[in-house]
Amino acid sequence: MPEYLKSIAPEAKFTLITQNVDGLSVEAFQKSCPGRKPRMFEMHGSIFDTVCTVCGDVDFNISSPICAALGGTEDNFDSKEESNISLDDLPRCGKCKGLLRPGVVWFGEVPHNMETIGEIVDEADLALIVGTSSTVCIHSFNRRIGKLIWIPSLGLKVYPAAGYAYEVSENGGKVAIFNLENTDGDEDADFLFLGPCEETLPSILETRKEQS
Repeated sequence: MPEYLKSIAPEAKFTLITQNVDGLSVEAFQKSCPGRKPRMFEMHGSIFDTVCTVCGDVDFNISSPICAALGGTEDNFDSKEESNISLDDLPRCGKCKGLLRPGVVWFGEVPHNMETIGEIVDEADLALIVGTSSTVCIHSFNRRIGKLIWIPSLGLKVYPAAGYAYEVSENGGKVAIFNLENTDGDEDADFLFLGPCEETLPSILETRKEQS
């Protein structure tokens, strides 16, 4: 997306806002735009972060397994077998030895950076919602202040991200949906493109690039 902006909207600033916790959005941006530091909000956190339940320290950790006691437990993922692991053997904080938890937002917790994300959405005048039946992305470009945001989410029914397209529309912006099939949010769209998103979205962007 940033590469297309060079021709379509060269003054735009790119912001990525994601509900995904797998880090793939970060990795994809780094591969497509090497050397550029993205403005990015992982509103549901990252599975590669650990948070200390005692001192609150946050650390990036891609070790697998994260501790010796968890080695091989992934083999039980699709079975009903449970691993019996001592509390003393679970991952511990390197600073205070407190118990670590995944750095993701669990049900009942408040997503990260909600106020900042809300301000970005309020200023957007175009939202491109791109996904499958289970993954949605919103790209919003504000022509007045030059902002583009990309919001991968878990689906149009997952809040708070589910309401962002509606908010863009309510604020006078336009909404375009790229999807494999119809969804409940289609009625809020000004434009609807059905089909594989890896084909429809590049096609539209390339057409717009040629017209620039």
